[in-house]
Amino acid sequence: MAILIALNAILIAALVFLLASLIYSQRAGAPYVPIERKAMRRILEWGNLGSQDVVFDFGSGDGRVLFEAVRRFGVRAGIGYEISWWPYAKSKLWIRFVGAGNKVRIERKSIFGIPSDVFEEANVFYVYTSPETMKKLASTEFLKMKQGSKIISPSFRIPEDDHTFRLIDSTDIGWHRVFLYEKIG
Repeated sequence: MAILIALNAILIAALVFLLASLIYSQRAGAPYVPIERKAMRRILEWGNLGSQDVVFDFGSGDGRVLFEAVRRFGVRAGIGYEISWWPYAKSKLWIRFVGAGNKVRIERKSIFGIPSDVFEEANVFYVYTSPETMKKLASTEFLKMKQGSKIISPSFRIPEDDHTFRLIDSTDIGWHRVFLYEKIG
């Protein structure tokens, strides 16, 4: 009976932790909504990643984009920031489990508190967020990117009045319209 009570308490605590994490990420700018693995693989393939790329993921969730970029496409490194506790904890466990600590780095921090030197490292930016956050990123954080950087954005466009980015291509993958931009200014 004591084991059953303990298991129920653990389950309730886990659910509260998960719910609090989801609410927190929503209030911070974008809910944690993982993209389907099959679509994510096709998006990264379409983005033409290669061994010289360093991929940055705004709101990296459980790290699946970074792990896939490193494992399947052989990119040099993957860097992510995630503010929500649950996906961050999950990503840290995966880093240890798959032994990716030498190529994947994920920090628990707001995407609006990213140090400038991270933008010097990366040349491919993956952004799956909300329209409001995309607008805010385009007017602040994106400006730190080096010229020629690529932005892969499932579902959400960079605001059209932003002339520091050029739309290179767009396509439908799964239920997502995916946009590929280049930083030009």
